[in-house]
Amino acid sequence: MIYGWISPLQRTIFSLFLAIALSACGGGGGSSDNGGGFVPPPAPEGADISLNLADLAGNRITEITPLKDGLIRVAVKAPNGNPLPQEVVTAEVSIGRLVPESGTALTDDNGEALYIVKADGVDGAGTLTASMAYDGVASSGSINFSVTTSLPFSLTPTILNDDGVQVTTASTGDRLTLIVSLTDDRVGAPIKNQVITVDIDDLGILSPTSGNAVTNDDGDATFVIAVGDLSGAFPIKASAVVPGGGTTNSLTLNVSQAVRKLGHIDSEGNFVEGVIKIAPSGQLSPGGTAALTFNVVDDELKPVTTEETLTISSSCLSGNLAALDPSSPISLGGSMTVAYTAQG
Repeated sequence: MIYGWISPLQRTIFSLFLAIALSACGGGGGSSDNGGGFVPPPAPEGADISLNLADLAGNRITEITPLKDGLIRVAVKAPNGNPLPQEVVTAEVSIGRLVPESGTALTDDNGEALYIVKADGVDGAGTLTASMAYDGVASSGSINFSVTTSLPFSLTPTILNDDGVQVTTASTGDRLTLIVSLTDDRVGAPIKNQVITVDIDDLGILSPTSGNAVTNDDGDATFVIAVGDLSGAFPIKASAVVPGGGTTNSLTLNVSQAVRKLGHIDSEGNFVEGVIKIAPSGQLSPGGTAALTFNVVDDELKPVTTEETLTISSSCLSGNLAALDPSSPISLGGSMTVAYTAQG
């Protein structure tokens, strides 16, 4: 009776031991943990970094100019999508000038760090790369843009002769007008009340002598050039300070040696070279006065419009036996009459 009860009990105990052994060996349909007894945590993902480029007014752009800085907004988010405030972001650019120059910025409460990129005199395309470390993982993002250093202003110098004709050649002694025009190409309009600076080097005498003139309502600054005695090619440089920097332009004036002939024009209108016209003619008595008339013409026998310097000499003048009014040397244009008075 007792034996019959113990035998079923033994079978039950054996089945329990077998179930425990199978469970210890990974049986029984339980989840696998590679025998370690625990599930490892997921690997850190790092931050998500996105960038966008706009002008300072918030308009999306792709090009940065001297008149248009680029505002780059770096948005930093955790893997779950939440913004990451008070995180240090480091940025660098391959072209342009970065502000702040340290390249580091702190994200605000919205998880955004701001940078400004300025044109620095080099044209081309480049990249801003922003990076940071979060949860021990380094992350980065980038954005591409272009930089141009050209300004939307045109500075145009023009040389006019006495007839108002545009020229690129002149003769020594010529008197020329230089007009420098300044235009805003964005609207095609002249820029008034702008200081223009001109440098003519050894070409001659510039007026105003300061080399500066202000544009009028038509955007024109006017200068006068008295060409000197040197021949050759002379650069004329014009410059102006405009928004975003400065603009310059230049042209070259070729100067040839002028042909000048001295004499007088007779009563029939003919030029008589190398002869002074004297009135009255003949010998002067002591205290008498005669009028000496000179004419200067060019190689086409046309009266010159340039200012010439004439030197008159004689034995009586050097011996103080005569006087000139005006005295020598004399500045004249196409013609001049002086009074010659005998004093002995």
